[in-house]
Amino acid sequence: MRQRTVLITGCFKGGLGDAIARALHQRGLRVIATARNPAKMAHFREQGIETLTLDVLSPASISMCVAAVAEKTGGGCVTQIVRAEPFVPLLLKSEHGAIIANNTSLASVVPMPMGGIYNARKAATAMLTDNLRLELSPFNIKVVDLKTGAVKTPFFNNQIGGAKPSVRVEGRGSRVSRSEGLHYMLR
Repeated sequence: MRQRTVLITGCFKGGLGDAIARALHQRGLRVIATARNPAKMAHFREQGIETLTLDVLSPASISMCVAAVAEKTGGGCVTQIVRAEPFVPLLLKSEHGAIIANNTSLASVVPMPMGGIYNARKAATAMLTDNLRLELSPFNIKVVDLKTGAVKTPFFNNQIGGAKPSVRVEGRGSRVSRSEGLHYMLR
């Protein structure tokens, strides 16, 4: 029996994917960590964690990653990825039973000021996860939703442009961050 393999997206240093990759590797699973920028995964080399480049918004990048995972594993992996469809053939071959774990957020069920687009995206991912659970259960593929809460990560540093959400508050004359805006609204 082959070692169980886990493919994790968004594994930039200090993020949730990074923490999940390290934790699963420490538990003896074979981890393939992915991110758009390979330089942000250099720290995995010394830990013995394999890495692949993956931009989940690029069909070409997804195709190359699927091919690389298939070559590395011969098929069969547990995956955390919203674009799971290209990986389904590999998941169907899993000797251990496959799992898709999508990381949504409490923001998918609890509105957060100045986070409407983020909240909506996470709610859509949660609904997709629920649908995938129903659609893939006949194929012995489990689908779970990780609803994380407030976790300190360099999330905004990895956004294109690195801008943190802010809004101009009438009467203040300056921009405030999401947390400052929430505090201001609750006064």
